[in-house]
Amino acid sequence: MLLQSIEFKRQSGLPIATQIYLALRTAILNGQIPARARLPSTRELAAQLGVSRAGVVSAFERLVAEGYLASRVGDGTRVTEVLIDKSTPSTSEQVPTRLSKAAQKVLQLNVNYLRPLQPFRFGTPALDLAPLELWGRAMRMACLEAKPDALDMSDPLGLPKLRELIAERLYRTRAIICSGEQVAIVGSTQQAFFLIARLFIESGDKVWLEDPGYYGARRALVAAGAEIVPVPVDRDGMIVAQGIARAPLAKLAYVAPSHQSPTGVTMSLERRLSLLNWAQDSDALIVEDDYDSEFNFEGPSLAALYSLSKHARVMYIGTFSKTLFPAARLAYVVLPKNLVEPFRCMRRVTDGFTPTLLQHAAARFLAEGHLDRHIRSIHAIYAQRRKALADAAAEYFGEAGELVIARTGLNAVVWLPPHVNDVAVAAAALDAGIESYSLSQFALEPMSRGGLVLGFAAFTPERIRHAAKQLAQVLKRF
Repeated sequence: MLLQSIEFKRQSGLPIATQIYLALRTAILNGQIPARARLPSTRELAAQLGVSRAGVVSAFERLVAEGYLASRVGDGTRVTEVLIDKSTPSTSEQVPTRLSKAAQKVLQLNVNYLRPLQPFRFGTPALDLAPLELWGRAMRMACLEAKPDALDMSDPLGLPKLRELIAERLYRTRAIICSGEQVAIVGSTQQAFFLIARLFIESGDKVWLEDPGYYGARRALVAAGAEIVPVPVDRDGMIVAQGIARAPLAKLAYVAPSHQSPTGVTMSLERRLSLLNWAQDSDALIVEDDYDSEFNFEGPSLAALYSLSKHARVMYIGTFSKTLFPAARLAYVVLPKNLVEPFRCMRRVTDGFTPTLLQHAAARFLAEGHLDRHIRSIHAIYAQRRKALADAAAEYFGEAGELVIARTGLNAVVWLPPHVNDVAVAAAALDAGIESYSLSQFALEPMSRGGLVLGFAAFTPERIRHAAKQLAQVLKRF
């Protein structure tokens, strides 16, 4: 019986002692080896199994230490009285759980899992042109120059030097006046959404969300138990008057005013001021997602919404994922001064802090001007790729789809005829090897006209042209 309980593979990569230990433990817990049963000596068992005695001794010692076996002089080694698991192994992958209501709502959301990169992936920069040599050098120097405190626990808000550099850069590029102390370094915009939601949202609180809008923000808000209030978007951005009519006392509003996700529209100055006035009058907060405003292709860049706020109502979120690459895992939040300490405390009880050596590398990268130079060089390449998509759409799409490219950002929208189901078109395009995103999946309320969101940043003009021709064939089928 004992030998039948022990099966092991010599080429499995798992030490023989570990395999013997696992086999005996399983047999004891399942009742295959009963309580008080006396086991052979380690020498005898090793001979029967054809293994070295050292492996059996090691397995026995581990089982004795964990309480499965007891060894006494003159009585040998016996199985102790352990609680036997008599349940039948489940043949289903479904594990009985009791999820929270918020978790159940998150599971109902449409969550896209990443596939191999192919046109027209939305939200991905030019990974083939990432400045890895310069980034690698910064990482190497961060390790070589690291002092002991760089290896210890760190401030939940981040490295002071990096926070100061980001504050200086935001003043130059986004007209944001803030101190480094107001900047918090986080791992991603998604983490920023999550932390903000946890700080300010109680279950049932109403929150304005652009509709269609960014599903990452929606997931974080739903996970916090928020009641999402969809606020329609037109060519001037979020229709603030609609938000006031639907939920005048909402606690928070999420917007991407510089480049709305996914439509790409820019919020007008009138709407921006109206939003700020509402927040002041209703004692609400605004989350400004400024995810790819660095890439403006027509006219001057507009200042951030944060720069217009006189009453500390806006929390500004920026990221390195679009300017560098997503694997950098660095983003930041600019907070009103009175929210800095609450944010620090909330960060401390989640993951604690962003890896310090990574922050040192990012600080060197910014201080030496590599980020600004990379953005300037990649901007011209993105302009070429943007034009390639526009030219290909004009040549191939015809009346099957109307391409609209916003002046800012790295994606475009193909608006479909009113009777066409954009979800079905996106599914057919995926079958043809083209990754696109239906506008409907971003929307909470039915849309009068569907469309596809196309990203162009990650692909060469040649690949864009070829993929657009393939997509046109799909569009014309509908």
